Amino acid sequence: MSQQTATYRGLGTDERVPAGIKKDHELHLGSLVLKDMAFWIMPTKDFSRFSGRAVDGVLGADLFERYVVEIDYAARKLRIYEPEGYALAHATYVLPLTFATGWMVPLLQSKVTATDGDVVNAPLVFDTGAGPNYFSKSLSDAHPSLVSSGKTFAGPKGSGANGSTAYLVGRVKEIELGDLRIREPVVLFSLDSAGLASQSDYYGSIGGETLESFTIVVDYKRRDIAFQPNEQFGRHI
Repeated sequence: MSQQTATYRGLGTDERVPAGIKKDHELHLGSLVLKDMAFWIMPTKDFSRFSGRAVDGVLGADLFERYVVEIDYAARKLRIYEPEGYALAHATYVLPLTFATGWMVPLLQSKVTATDGDVVNAPLVFDTGAGPNYFSKSLSDAHPSLVSSGKTFAGPKGSGANGSTAYLVGRVKEIELGDLRIREPVVLFSLDSAGLASQSDYYGSIGGETLESFTIVVDYKRRDIAFQPNEQFGRHI
């Protein structure tokens, strides 16, 4: 097994976090065996403290590149399919998927409507590892009405892969993903003046508090994501 070192760019005010990369591993998910995996080795204690449960690692692009992945939030099931011959049975919304330049980071082209009606177009990361929806400081600075037109309050100290992070908690009027409209979602507005959230090429993410209202099928090969609402859809937090 070979090992390399690299730096990681995630949420938090530390600009770069060192990580080791170990290659040629196997990963067992039930009866599925993924070979030739590359693992990024980095601390997970901050993830565990922030999420309130033990987190030993994160499944990433190595899984999604190889398979069609269905995430059934209501049933708490992850279903994995071979992409060859896979046919989507049913979905109310199917959205195109793009990727951040140079990274296998999935993006959803989104239209965000502020409380005062101002409309902002933003490619938001599809992030199953996040909780609430998250908007970067660079996005809020470029479009201040996203924050200023609604009520907000300071959130508790948060933690990402790159250290501590500060934010305001509020709502926007709507997040539009193609024909799918998320009404009055909770959003964390980053206050970080350093790190990923301050970078002009990062706009924010769609997180689990929105995604849990659906069964989601992620298909990297076809470059789309299908959303089927479950009984949680439309309920406000």
